[in-house]
Amino acid sequence: MSQLSARSLAHAYHGRTILAGVDVVVGAGERLGLVGQNGVGKSTLLRPPAGPDRPDAGSIVRPGDLGYPAQGPE
Repeated sequence: MSQLSARSLAHAYHGRTILAGVDVVVGAGERLGLVGQNGVGKSTLLRPPAGPDRPDAGSIVRPGDLGYPAQGPE
């Protein structure tokens, strides 16, 4: 089974720590939804595991067919 696995992720944005010690495992066919106020780090949590950004620390194993759609027009 193919899955996304992120362990001990840490990520800062403009000098502000957004993620620290985050673990995420999502199996093939599973859906993940995040709900929260604007600016609390929802996109920051998803971007490193999906590929557009690299975390400052931690490890990521992702399936080869994983994609990440942009939030807005380029």
